[in-house]
Amino acid sequence: MKYILAVLLAAILLFGCTQPSGGTQTGTGGTTGGTGGTGGTGGTGAGTGTSGTGGTTGGSTGGTGGTGGFNMDTWSMDALMAAGTPMHCTVRYGGDYPGSYDMYILGQKARIEGFSSSGGQTNEMLMISKDNKAYMEGSAMASSPGFENCDWIYFESEETEPTGTSEAVSMDDFEAPPVEYDCAPAVFGEEKFATPGTVCNFQEMMQQQYASYCDDLTGDAKAQCLAAFQ
Repeated sequence: MKYILAVLLAAILLFGCTQPSGGTQTGTGGTTGGTGGTGGTGGTGAGTGTSGTGGTTGGSTGGTGGTGGFNMDTWSMDALMAAGTPMHCTVRYGGDYPGSYDMYILGQKARIEGFSSSGGQTNEMLMISKDNKAYMEGSAMASSPGFENCDWIYFESEETEPTGTSEAVSMDDFEAPPVEYDCAPAVFGEEKFATPGTVCNFQEMMQQQYASYCDDLTGDAKAQCLAAFQ
């Protein structure tokens, strides 16, 4: 999953979420205690006055402050996915490639869609991570020979079993931090990760492209040429 997420998220240059601000403290201070009673008047002769009883003790202290929502700023991408709750993250960043992206996370699936600007042009992107594959919407490579009829192009990842606790991905792993980035629970389902139409395997398509370079060769030379593109 880490490799797939790197393929998907490198375009927006970040992982992690910010923590929403904490709630405002609520509750009202208790009422001030009553005034002490007046001492009794001395009786005739040896009698002495009795002290009055003081007022009641002050009221309880103010209520506890509210909770500030999900603390996601220390969550790794694995933690967000393991939560099992649909999450919607938004990111906007500037620099040389300003853009805005929406990221949807549900279990081990993720969808990223949005745009970036470069050289006066706006480029749209739609990518989906599921089933150990990263899918890119086909129009991004429609002008490349052999990919004209692909609605989706996917890249495979070889997964390895985790050997310990996953570490949170640091912002230092990328070239530039985002201008703004936040996540919150959302309402959506599996429809966000559908890849209908013709799905092409990027590696196989490229092997076919490269294999054409070997057509004029024969014998061992052709075998070695074909092996180089496996």
